Amino acid sequence: MYDRDSLFDPPTEPLIPSAVHGLSPGVELGDLLSGIDSPSLSRYERVELITAYQKMVSHYQALFYREIARLYAQELREDPEALTEDSAWAVRTELGAALRLSPRSAELVFGFALALE
Repeated sequence: MYDRDSLFDPPTEPLIPSAVHGLSPGVELGDLLSGIDSPSLSRYERVELITAYQKMVSHYQALFYREIARLYAQELREDPEALTEDSAWAVRTELGAALRLSPRSAELVFGFALALE
């Protein structure tokens, strides 16, 4: 059974480098995370790993939505004669096809991306 007092104490020999806390999301953190032997982690280390994964997920989600907004801006620049709604429809349709989204899901993703921009 687990000792409640030491359940989340840091391990004596950490398997997750302390550098994980200070690294920004990106290649360096990704490389560090890919080399971690997950099955042998303590509970404390597993929570640290989950936190680092979430940092990376959030980073890439922000990039995902930023690029959707940029795609729309690019569409507007490339076809300035098109109506704004036509450009939005074109981007939503392209996203829906590429990401295999329903039309409604593509509309929601597109709207969220523009709201964040």
